Amino acid sequence: MHVTCTRCAKSSESFDPPAWPEGWEGSVSEAVCPGCQYVEWHPLCEGIVDFGGRRVDLSVIARDEIDPNRLSRCEYLDLTVAWIGDDRPHKWRCPKCGCTEFVGVHPDYPRSGLTGGTLFSAEIDEIDESE
Repeated sequence: MHVTCTRCAKSSESFDPPAWPEGWEGSVSEAVCPGCQYVEWHPLCEGIVDFGGRRVDLSVIARDEIDPNRLSRCEYLDLTVAWIGDDRPHKWRCPKCGCTEFVGVHPDYPRSGLTGGTLFSAEIDEIDESE
């Protein structure tokens, strides 16, 4: 099997799944070769927020009052702060929720898409069969 880098169109050497070509990242549909991988890291907020995006301190809420369906991670990716190697910032505050907990990710890190809560709603219109 071969994969193609989505950034430079370079093709990988042949490999047998589930192994992955040495140094490559991503998925079969969005592979990135070692030469195109980002070097810099950015903070990704790990703060817990409610459905409205407000920060939630779980240490002050009784366990039986916590509704996990109304909470998610903030996941704000701050591209204004960057570092390379071990020069991670010691202090950082999320501009969105104010949390100071973060992990370092590359700018192309795929976020969950659950920011703002895990619930959703949809309206279904009746289908007019005469059309």
